[in-house]
Amino acid sequence: MWRGTESDRRTGKAGSPHAGASQFCTRYSLDQRDTIIPAHNEAVWNMVGGGCCRLRVERRLKIEEIVTEENQNSPEAVFQVRDVSKIYRMGDVEVHALRGVDLSLYAGELMVLLGASGSGKSTLLNILGGLDVPTSGEVHYADHALTSANEEELTQFRREHVGFVFQFYNLIPSLTALENVSLVTEIADDPMDPADALDLVGLGDRTNHFPAQLSGGEQQRVAIARAIAKKPDVLLCDEPTGALDYSTGKLVLDVLVRVNHELHTTIAVITHNAAIAGMADRVVRMSSGQVVEVAQNARKLSPGN
Repeated sequence: MWRGTESDRRTGKAGSPHAGASQFCTRYSLDQRDTIIPAHNEAVWNMVGGGCCRLRVERRLKIEEIVTEENQNSPEAVFQVRDVSKIYRMGDVEVHALRGVDLSLYAGELMVLLGASGSGKSTLLNILGGLDVPTSGEVHYADHALTSANEEELTQFRREHVGFVFQFYNLIPSLTALENVSLVTEIADDPMDPADALDLVGLGDRTNHFPAQLSGGEQQRVAIARAIAKKPDVLLCDEPTGALDYSTGKLVLDVLVRVNHELHTTIAVITHNAAIAGMADRVVRMSSGQVVEVAQNARKLSPGN
């Protein structure tokens, strides 16, 4: 079990291994395990563990009131984000990606993060997943302080607790669907059978197909199978339908809902597509690096509605 310490508190300034958001600079480094892994798939191994002041204060108070109300009526918080800010420094330029964010993610829920490009969604997701660190504030996973964890501890946290699904599938072209999923199960402590993971996402009959023989939606479902095969506690999805057409995107969303229901996996999905919001337990809207609204869905819709 991963344990955080109170050492190595970092700010994520430019030049550190975690500096930079996806829209500003490259974040990942390649853990070369085998020559079979091409350079453009370097993210795969890191994924698996390998206004005025017054207005800002009033907005903060409003968000804290919402969070307090949620805590009184919700299950245990898996993630707690408190007053988190993220500043990327490039020479004399400072980019404020997050500004005093307060948010909780609860066990077993499916949460959608909505916002335009540049609103801070991806930065927040990367901080939750231990791929980046905040400049200030606190992030806790259960009783572990991620903001004071060192690089080794964050790697162990990602390996044991978090699955990632990105807009681009990051599949290994020379491996079959089954072999791509098996990459994760080989290093997980108590994984699913890779064939069972593919069956769960509706690809039980495509196990021996290579990525080039699969459609975009099928490749994304292989990526989801790879992410859930290690039985993560949390699944973090960054625009999982962004590269897909509407009909194919609905199939992928249906898979995420099924994973949430059948495996009870806590899921956070970020998107700029407001049509996805109805499938979530909660919808969090972001703008200019801040949480501006948190809404509970009284009645969840299926992806087909």
